[in-house]
Amino acid sequence: MSVNSSLLQRKHWIFDLDGTLTVAVHDFAAIRKELGISAGLPIIKTIKSLPENESVLLQTSCMQ
Repeated sequence: MSVNSSLLQRKHWIFDLDGTLTVAVHDFAAIRKELGISAGLPIIKTIKSLPENESVLLQTSCMQ
């Protein structure tokens, strides 16, 4: 069984998005800079608050 198919067979996943289980290593300042979001503003809320055409562009650039 390949590694990928082994992963697909798993029934449970844990996502630690707020760093309670592990130490987060995301560079949020760099992410904000790349997306043109001012320092200190929440990234997701800021993207969602934009007009749809702008929001979609930022969401697409985040996934690349």
